[in-house]
Amino acid sequence: MSSIWGPACLILIDVKQQRQDAMFGGLFRHYIISASMLQRLLTATIIEEWAHEAAASGDDQPLVAACSFADSLGQTMLAFLDSSSPEFYHEMALSLTRLMNDCTSLLNGFATECKVTISKLPQLGTAIDLTGQGDADAFTLEKAHLAVGEHFTKLKASLGRTKKREVAALEERRKTVTAAIAQYETTKSRHDVRVSAAFAAAVVALRVQLPKLTPIIKSLTAGVRVRISSS
Repeated sequence: MSSIWGPACLILIDVKQQRQDAMFGGLFRHYIISASMLQRLLTATIIEEWAHEAAASGDDQPLVAACSFADSLGQTMLAFLDSSSPEFYHEMALSLTRLMNDCTSLLNGFATECKVTISKLPQLGTAIDLTGQGDADAFTLEKAHLAVGEHFTKLKASLGRTKKREVAALEERRKTVTAAIAQYETTKSRHDVRVSAAFAAAVVALRVQLPKLTPIIKSLTAGVRVRISSS
């Protein structure tokens, strides 16, 4: 076996093709679009190994040609590579919640420290969108940037030349929150690269017909860079 996922792939291969979709299709289709970075990564890895094991069995025909179920998964991964990265991964829920609290506390400082009327404070949301359905009222990374940027600047300007000491303290807190946002984005970017590289490797192993090579090359190259920097 070429990896620890070999046994799982042999189970797939041993099952007759007409039964593969019925037995495994629902699971693979669910996890390949999961909001979890790890679930997407592991699913793509198993699919890649499945394709390698199928090729090693002596069949020269690409797996996607013999199995519509595999082709469907390949097209799903290809669509992911050719689109924008997800807004959020479940693994980052705690970090995003912490950012929400920090940003809310920062803006609330204008009310508690500078006596700005609470009704004038922008609303950032009281929860994050765990479903990924685009809840307009949920806190997002975009709202975090607004909090330390546009919102902060407008609230500061509304004070004129007053409350200089309080504003200076809030400026220091803004630097801390801005650094936390940058750290969140760095982690999110690493997750994006890992998932994209795993998807690209699986698509190549499946021998999916590619309308263009750029997303595959870009994803694989980024994955290699991350691996090199990590080592």
